[in-house]
Amino acid sequence: MINQSHSQNLLDWEFLSERSIELLPAQIDRAVRISQNSEPQQQWQAYLNALALSGFEDWLEGWATDLEVDYSQCSVFQPQSNYLLNAISSIGIGRFNVCLVVTTSLADTVVYLPQAVVDLPQSTPHFYVLIEVLEELMQVQIYGFLHGLRLQSQSNSLNTIFDQGYAVPLAWFAPDPTAMLRELRFLQPDTISPTSENTAVAASPLQNLAQTTINTGVWLREQLDRVAQELSWVMMPTFSTAVTFRSSAETAEVRALGIPDEARGAYQDLRLEDVALRLKAIVWELPNIAEASVWTLLIKLEAQPETYLPAGVRLQIHDETDLLVERISEESDYLYAQVGGTWGEQFSVTIALATGTSITLPPFTFNPDA
Repeated sequence: MINQSHSQNLLDWEFLSERSIELLPAQIDRAVRISQNSEPQQQWQAYLNALALSGFEDWLEGWATDLEVDYSQCSVFQPQSNYLLNAISSIGIGRFNVCLVVTTSLADTVVYLPQAVVDLPQSTPHFYVLIEVLEELMQVQIYGFLHGLRLQSQSNSLNTIFDQGYAVPLAWFAPDPTAMLRELRFLQPDTISPTSENTAVAASPLQNLAQTTINTGVWLREQLDRVAQELSWVMMPTFSTAVTFRSSAETAEVRALGIPDEARGAYQDLRLEDVALRLKAIVWELPNIAEASVWTLLIKLEAQPETYLPAGVRLQIHDETDLLVERISEESDYLYAQVGGTWGEQFSVTIALATGTSITLPPFTFNPDA
């Protein structure tokens, strides 16, 4: 597993330039040759896919020469794989299966994935990598990545688009492709596999649910659990009011919540449409009530640095049956909400824009002994 002990500005200009790949004439010629092996109506997409693959190959060569890559089964070289449309499947990196998702514009809030790379077990990857092909500029941008596990855990919320597969929110893709490289180096495939490789015993629905919860209890040991790591959460080194709450007025407003020094927190950067958000979660134990172990979860939603939180953003926290708390932004720079429960109780957080675009995170739970 990977411990993340410090935060990074993932969207600075230097970082963006490092994932921009200039295509060479030889790569363009190869893409033309590959496209000619496809049916006429598929040749343009095959051409774009080949350009995306060339950019991805160059990016890996620049950032991860230590990783073993296998393109022998890559769908770009399989003309019969035209049904994959804008997806490039079956790229082997170490023991992981990687799928490239190709787009020509990131102006939309959704990305289209063919059903074959979502629904078919043999095609379901560990990672989806989103690549933008700027064909006129002869340039490829490696945007970010999405865990297959996360996509499967939220597949019920996907919209099905006729002849195009699924519409996946752009915000689900973590905008730091180098974080995927760390996971390719240090994680084991069975820890992030979207499908079970052990068919001897079928997992129960409760077991499947437990695999997609975020165990905040281990935060007290300065650790992130597997699911939080896969979703690119970042551990705050220690809880600090100054770090978590920006202004003195805001700090005074939350002091009444009684946050102790032993509280611990983590954050995740999200993007909904063109809104860049940062979600912070802080947890701590409460005194036992009626001999039951009790914990509390404090959620803070704010804009990422140098951006703002628009009006009408909703922050909701649910338990397994009911809506517990709802906050709606007006002129504030942040929203926060707090809930509490016994160990093992689960709370889901939903963020929604005024336009209706929303995202629900895997449930938070609390088990320090795990």
